Amino acid sequence: MLWKKLGAFRRFLLLIAVIFPLAGFRCTLMPQSVRQLLQPVTLNYWRVWDSPGDFSDIIAAYQSVHPNITINIRTLRYEEFADQLLRAYAHGTAPDLMSLNVSWLRYYALREGFIQPMPGSVTMAYQRTQRSLGIKEETIVEQRTQPTLTLGNLQSQYLDTVVRDVVFGGKIWGLPLSVDTLVLFYNRELFNAAGIPLPPASWEEFQSDVTKLTYRDAKGNILQSGVALGTGNNVRRGLDVLALLMLQNGTAIMAPNGAVQFHIGPQGKDVYHPGVEALRFYTDYANPTKQVYSWNATRPDSITAFASNQAAMTFGYSFDLAEIKAASKGRLNYGIVPVPQLAGANVNVASYWVETVSSRTAHPNESWDFILFAARAENVRGYLSKTGKPTALRALVSEQIGTDALNPFATQLLTARSWYYGYDAATAESALRQLIDNVLGGAEPLQAEQLAARQIEQTAR
Repeated sequence: MLWKKLGAFRRFLLLIAVIFPLAGFRCTLMPQSVRQLLQPVTLNYWRVWDSPGDFSDIIAAYQSVHPNITINIRTLRYEEFADQLLRAYAHGTAPDLMSLNVSWLRYYALREGFIQPMPGSVTMAYQRTQRSLGIKEETIVEQRTQPTLTLGNLQSQYLDTVVRDVVFGGKIWGLPLSVDTLVLFYNRELFNAAGIPLPPASWEEFQSDVTKLTYRDAKGNILQSGVALGTGNNVRRGLDVLALLMLQNGTAIMAPNGAVQFHIGPQGKDVYHPGVEALRFYTDYANPTKQVYSWNATRPDSITAFASNQAAMTFGYSFDLAEIKAASKGRLNYGIVPVPQLAGANVNVASYWVETVSSRTAHPNESWDFILFAARAENVRGYLSKTGKPTALRALVSEQIGTDALNPFATQLLTARSWYYGYDAATAESALRQLIDNVLGGAEPLQAEQLAARQIEQTAR
């Protein structure tokens, strides 16, 4: 009997000796390639405008799946971003991820070579824990190679403007987390005082409202502007309004292939030239000889004027709201509506930033994987809620249309588009400002447009 008990005890010891070495088997004997994917990784992410707190939920969710990856967000001022990025690349300290204005994308991709296109797939390690034989928890590590996005995926998931903007050379160069649209801000109190019950939906209504909301003294000095519009330098979103008018008139400023088109019109006498008419319509608001005259170069910045009750209307984006609220100290009674439309037109202007990956990163798989993760509807929804931004995803458009705060922006998303496809957005914008100033100075509009077109076309070569 004693020998039987000793034999059972030996078998028990042998079983224990087998179980414990196997308890962590999947971690200790995992392939070297998987071990490499589990090494600690830090991704440096450069952005403008947003704070790190806006990404806290996305980062926490991502690290629950990839606990070995740390993401450090650095927020830079708009004015310093380009210079700091250039210095970083020169000194070998470029970020892994960056957020670029959509008008900069081609420059940094094709001219500077600072960013890389999205690969067809990414390879990542995924960790999970499970209890082994009811004795010990073990970490299970799986190496997965997963496809990213095809052009068809991009087209089915994202707004049309995104597809036009982020795809060139047959490659996808980044993904946006949001897409903003140009809207009209109006002062409810000034509208009430002028007896105007509703904001304008058409440009005809807009012109009529401007004349009722503009007040001048006996010398013709503007006391209250119906709208901050018509000049090149003190209208914060003036160039986008000019672009909007041209697009609604049927003239693209620039085609995706870089061809400038707004100066081209039908030949012959007494024909309607859409680009010229759009330019005249815009500058009329700063022309003292016109009935809609309500603005000039001596007026303050358009956002400042609107926030201080000096202008009854102005144009802007969702990101302008914070400045309006701060400048007015929260006391301005204003409303937001979609931009006016021409009869038969339904075109809007988009402005947004694209998340992309540095060509110098040592961690392309992790960088692209994070962008793809952050851009998913279930993850980006929290970011959009925190920042109050409109979506870039088709799946969330209806959801945002159903909210009071985002409805004016979201209703325009499906028909919004950007307008610049060159390599030097700053020079193109300068040419349009000079175009406006030249016309206000007495230049013939078509000749002024032709000059501006040549200058802008140079930025696409």
